[in-house]
Amino acid sequence: MEKEPRLVGNRGFKIGAAGGALGVFIGLIQLVAGSHVGSLNGNNEGTLAPGLLTLLLSAFAIYCSYRASRETSPDLERRIGWVIGIAIPAGIGFMTTGLLWSIPGVVLLAASGSLIREIIREIGEKELKTILSIPIWKRSLLCAGFLLIIFPAVLGSFIEGSELASLEQGGDEYFVRPPDRVLKEEADGTTSSSGVTGVLIIHIMMVFGAIVALITGNLGARTLSISTSLLVLVSLLFFFFFLPNIMFIEGARFSQFEALHFSALSGGWFMSVSGTLLILVPELVIKGTEEPG
Repeated sequence: MEKEPRLVGNRGFKIGAAGGALGVFIGLIQLVAGSHVGSLNGNNEGTLAPGLLTLLLSAFAIYCSYRASRETSPDLERRIGWVIGIAIPAGIGFMTTGLLWSIPGVVLLAASGSLIREIIREIGEKELKTILSIPIWKRSLLCAGFLLIIFPAVLGSFIEGSELASLEQGGDEYFVRPPDRVLKEEADGTTSSSGVTGVLIIHIMMVFGAIVALITGNLGARTLSISTSLLVLVSLLFFFFFLPNIMFIEGARFSQFEALHFSALSGGWFMSVSGTLLILVPELVIKGTEEPG
């Protein structure tokens, strides 16, 4: 029996495999010497968990690269799914691994771009016309929304006011910063911080949702774009409702904290919500582009 032709070639797979292999190498560095490289390792206090996470992300990216290169299904969203499987580890790695991830992350994003180009080249002319007919204003909103969501999750530790939340009490300041930090700056200048798993999950969901919404929205996969935008919105609302519990971890004692709840949110939270709405509202209100007959 004649084998079905592959719908994408090997170039994207090779780039993705190279990025994944570099990621495996970085993961091994984290396991062996992660505590000695400081900010290069994202200032992670341990070595085992970050190293294993990097190895897992890298292996998953290699697997998705391979499956994308072997895909024979004509279903567009299925093929996009494999590309997303490469892009998501790249985005999460930027949050959890620090500067060590710079090269593997960029290579994996390049692999995603290469595979998307190959998919577009191989799909039918009718489907391609549908994708290309997405208006420029909608693509602009998708890109703007992506940047607004991703900004706090990636740069919230470096630019004041762009973190998800901050609050002052008795001269002490409290900040919620990526990837998982609740930071306390006391009036005398001393600082302390705690890692909070919930904060890490929220930031990962923001990055995941933003990347998927950007890719699927630009390729006309409306259902996936709406679903992942809702995922980001739900994670931001979850953060809002559980903010008191997150802040209490650093030992703050807020009187009537519920009344201060909304004012504790920083510019980063509002940026991310605005970005999500920029992506979500047009997808919900405006029906997908009709395929040309």
